[in-house]
Amino acid sequence: MGPAESGHWAPRRGFAAAGITCWLLLVAGNHAFEVLRTANQTYKGSDFISQEYEGVDFLVIEAKLPADGLSATENWCRDYQNLCAEYGRRPTGCGEDWAVQGGRLSHAGRIR
Repeated sequence: MGPAESGHWAPRRGFAAAGITCWLLLVAGNHAFEVLRTANQTYKGSDFISQEYEGVDFLVIEAKLPADGLSATENWCRDYQNLCAEYGRRPTGCGEDWAVQGGRLSHAGRIR
């Protein structure tokens, strides 16, 4: 192969750059959260929260919403799911069935 000026490398270089740009846009655009920090943590129980989560490992994500308050997808629930997927995890819940104590899907077996 010759140098880029000969036309042999230029198409590949352009294709790779386009692929990287597309990948960055896809990754950066799937949620609007700004992640501040993360930590792995095992739930150890609380007097105020059900003991059914005892021993469940969580990835705690401290994040903030954008100044404009707009989600990057159709809703914040989808943004939350995408944020968790970015770390290879599933959300502990999203929506009313999950978000309240006693919600029908809010139990340790669903999130393990």
